[in-house]
Amino acid sequence: MVRLMKMSCAILIALAVTLIAQTNPRQTVRFSDSWKFYKGDATGADQVTFPDGTWQTVCLPHTVQLESAKTHGSYDYYHGYCWYRKTFYPDALWQGKKAFLEFEAGMQTTEVWVNGTKKTSCQYNF
Repeated sequence: MVRLMKMSCAILIALAVTLIAQTNPRQTVRFSDSWKFYKGDATGADQVTFPDGTWQTVCLPHTVQLESAKTHGSYDYYHGYCWYRKTFYPDALWQGKKAFLEFEAGMQTTEVWVNGTKKTSCQYNF
């Protein structure tokens, strides 16, 4: 009897999860792998066709590494431009649906470009 009750509970939980999935079509996609990173300014990097093949491949979260300031005999944080780029192809099932990108953090001045169009920016944040 206990075994039958456990099996019934498992079936009910699976059914509930299935129903929730059908009523809530939101899908979370891991987006942190395979970003291209370049330390420095790169004119034109906001454009879709910009060649970033020689850039370093990183996973997010990522920060600019501490740079050795040999002339000062200490370590300093890098202060300057950095670029992160990602190319991806959405699933065909996304056709006609809304997609949202969520970034948890960006240091100092952050600009977000999608398909060569500036979408948003934030200043003095982290």
